[in-house]
Amino acid sequence: MFPKHMGEGEIKNLIMESVEKGKIRTKHPDGTMEYVYNPNKYGISEMITVVSKDGIIRTSYPIKGSSAVTKK
Repeated sequence: MFPKHMGEGEIKNLIMESVEKGKIRTKHPDGTMEYVYNPNKYGISEMITVVSKDGIIRTSYPIKGSSAVTKK
């Protein structure tokens, strides 16, 4: 989950930035790609974005950082 202090626009912009500037972490046989990105802003130091073979963003979430919210 993204930090509560981020607005919807900030989240959308960060997700797009993660695809544009991130590195491909994994390419799945079905064409799905996982990007890893280190924005170092909003209290997020690392995030993952999953994109389908058709270029549709399926999910994106922070995994590291002082403001990264994780479910337990």
